[in-house]
Amino acid sequence: MNGRFQKTSSGFTLIEVIITVTLFGLVAAMVAPFMGTMMTRSSEPVVSVQEGLTIGKVMSDLLADYKEDVDNDALDLDTFKTTWDGHTESGVTVDVTFIEYQRVSWVYTDSDSDGVYDPVDQEDTVTDLLLVTISKSPQQLSVVLGDDQ
Repeated sequence: MNGRFQKTSSGFTLIEVIITVTLFGLVAAMVAPFMGTMMTRSSEPVVSVQEGLTIGKVMSDLLADYKEDVDNDALDLDTFKTTWDGHTESGVTVDVTFIEYQRVSWVYTDSDSDGVYDPVDQEDTVTDLLLVTISKSPQQLSVVLGDDQ
């Protein structure tokens, strides 16, 4: 009779299998909503980088034109603004506006030799500059260009 009731352990018991399946189900239920969100939003960084590269390419083209005009002494800010303002390429828009820059310089001299330099003359210089903004929502890139004086 002793041989008939000996316990042999091979495999899992029913309670071990039920607990394991239940734990896997709970973990899957907690992770599934996050995985769905990550999968639908996974392309956003790629699109953002692509838009940034497109903006950079347009800026590179614009600056190459600007440099060529400066090197050939052919830069006219009005013509440059007309050429590039409103330019669109691959959904990128270029906005060019004039801004006025006023620089005030003072000339100082120590005319009475007391060690204190007094302002003698003032030089006002007004320069037109171009503010170029290249944008593709929500990114934008801006640069200020002058007429190389």
